[in-house]
Amino acid sequence: MINNLQMRNLGIYSRILIMIILTGLFFLILLTIFYLTNKKQEDLLHRSSQAQYNNEVNSLLILKTATIKQVVFDYTFWNEFVANIYKNDTVWFENNISTVLKSFHFDYICVFDTNFNLVHEASEGGIVTPGFISSEILKEVRKTKFIHFFQNTDNGLIEISGATIHPDNDPSHTLTKPSGYLFIVKSWNRNFLEQLMELSVSKIEIYFHSDSIPNNDPNAIAAVKRLPGWNDECAAQIVFTRTLTSFQLYHKMSVVIMLVMLGSVLGTWFVFHMMTRKLINEPLKLVTHILKTGSLKHISELQQCKGEFRDIGMLFSNFINQKDQLRLAKENADEAHNRYITERLQADKEILELNENLDHLVKQRTAELETANRELETFSFSVSHDLKTPLRHITGYIGLFTESKSAELTEDESGYLKKITIAATQMSQLIDALLTFSRLNLTQLRKTKISSNDMVLQVLNFFEPDLTNRKISFNIAPLPDIKGDEDMIRQVWTNLISNAIKYTGKKPEAIIEIGSETNNGETTFFVKDNGAGFNMKYAEKLFNVFQRLHKPRDFEGIGIGLANVNRIVKRHGGQCRAEGEPDKGAVFYFSLPE
Repeated sequence: MINNLQMRNLGIYSRILIMIILTGLFFLILLTIFYLTNKKQEDLLHRSSQAQYNNEVNSLLILKTATIKQVVFDYTFWNEFVANIYKNDTVWFENNISTVLKSFHFDYICVFDTNFNLVHEASEGGIVTPGFISSEILKEVRKTKFIHFFQNTDNGLIEISGATIHPDNDPSHTLTKPSGYLFIVKSWNRNFLEQLMELSVSKIEIYFHSDSIPNNDPNAIAAVKRLPGWNDECAAQIVFTRTLTSFQLYHKMSVVIMLVMLGSVLGTWFVFHMMTRKLINEPLKLVTHILKTGSLKHISELQQCKGEFRDIGMLFSNFINQKDQLRLAKENADEAHNRYITERLQADKEILELNENLDHLVKQRTAELETANRELETFSFSVSHDLKTPLRHITGYIGLFTESKSAELTEDESGYLKKITIAATQMSQLIDALLTFSRLNLTQLRKTKISSNDMVLQVLNFFEPDLTNRKISFNIAPLPDIKGDEDMIRQVWTNLISNAIKYTGKKPEAIIEIGSETNNGETTFFVKDNGAGFNMKYAEKLFNVFQRLHKPRDFEGIGIGLANVNRIVKRHGGQCRAEGEPDKGAVFYFSLPE
């Protein structure tokens, strides 16, 4: 009998031990799965944030380098400029070329003749001719026609854009031989980098060949962009770094949850340990003492234990006081149940507190975003008021001055005043266009059903007073209804039809066609004209800000209308494209999902 009892006790102990081990393994596996899943989510969040940040930095650098490229392009096919290289007229250069330094905040400009001799130069930022434009660079621009690169000089990192100079009839720089070379320089100094920091909300550092780029903060994202030299070798690297506060918060929350789970595992192990000590070790000692001594005291104590040990005690005492043992078992069960309810309520309270903290953080971030939007709207109003008011004063006072002194002014003086008035008016129009462009992303889309036919007719009625003295035909096909923001879609039609009317202005008989087609659930509209057209080589520039393929004296404009069209269409989930041929017209397409 003694041997049977010992074997039975050993079997109970083994089963409890196996249960403890299996429970520990289960919690360990659960914790590992949570850790791996959380790590995967963190990596996915970091990669998506990094990709978006790279796109932001690319767009910012393209925008910052677009102006100097466009200015070089606009000024390098000009008959008067070609003549000036041979005449070496310094006054003409200062009045017509070097003014771009102040107008566009450049730092240095120079002109070389075809023999690579310096003809003119001007500096606004303290840069003098340090020989950074070598004969190899001049040979390269003579071969490629256009060049844009970066270079490290004694004045720091500079951005250089250059092109060959040609007559008016050669905007592509391929029909005639170069008459000279124009170079414009922009210094990437500390002030310029601070502007980039404000625009990108990032920390910016520039590293040269001998510099080593430090490792990135794990809670930050970085975009490293190569700045090429004239021979396409790396002149420098610019590093944008932004700290991800949301990633830090997500990481901290993940750590807290893991600590809670780990605490639960340790707590469970502790409870199992205490229960094992109470339910197994102590009863086994009593059984051992009973088997050795037969003590009635130990039998009585063994009768108070739970489980199979109680049955063993009953074997020694012939099931004495069985009713009392059942009552004691019930009381113990109620106590365990109450303890479980208390622990569960405490856990629910902790989860509720965590959710409240998370709701508070979400509300705080929402309030910060709304404050930022209000500040941006205030800034836009300030720009509109503070910049346009001086321009109105300029045009007003010049008008009064011209009216009162008209008899005393020479023809040149009157011409200067007229140019000032025209420039101020163009500046005012440019400010309005830039404000409209910047607000497109802030305006909330209010999609409604739109009758395309009615909207096109409304736009044509708006332009009817401008078509009185022109011979122009409109061929309008039936157009499908669409869903979109009515004000924004009207702006798209207004810009495209206005362009068609403007660029057919030199045609004796203008023809404008408006139509659409639907393929694979997508509606594509087009506006076709037989006007001035454009070279498809430069088609990608059409929808960028300030990109114009015709000279201002041929067709008026500020180069932002098509950029507005592109932004509006993209906000609706569509795409824009254009086709054209010089002097044979152009077609502009925009597609919208159904």
